[in-house]
Amino acid sequence: MNIFERAVVSVHGRGFYTAMPPLHFHNTRLMAQVARLVEEIGEWHESDHEINELADIVIVCAQVAWLLSVQINEAVFTTAGLCSEEANLAEMAGMLARSLRKNDGTMMAMSLACLVGDCVALAREQGCPDLRPVIEAKLAVDEKRGFGHGSPRAN
Repeated sequence: MNIFERAVVSVHGRGFYTAMPPLHFHNTRLMAQVARLVEEIGEWHESDHEINELADIVIVCAQVAWLLSVQINEAVFTTAGLCSEEANLAEMAGMLARSLRKNDGTMMAMSLACLVGDCVALAREQGCPDLRPVIEAKLAVDEKRGFGHGSPRAN
């Protein structure tokens, strides 16, 4: 048995396939947005930390929050401090994933607020005192591109 087969057998043997996932895991729109969040964080790293990519992360966080019926207080734009020691967006995304798996609503709200807060703090470090105008500009461009950005199937 190779290491990958061994991993599957081990996880299956510990019951992870028999436990029912939280209901929101069946929400394909939510899971698509969570995948987008991971994609946007990756794009931010690949872009050498462009502020526009931070705006994209916040836009996706807004979608995830809406789909989870979680409120992110807009005060995060004026009072944001780093939730993680070094504004580690991957760490905050991991916290969100963990909260989804554990179905912990408080942790979901906190991880989304921390993701947004870290984006705001990172933008400030790069000389952008307010990320909201950047977000507004991104939304305007995307709206001009149209429904699904021209793709035959929008998610």
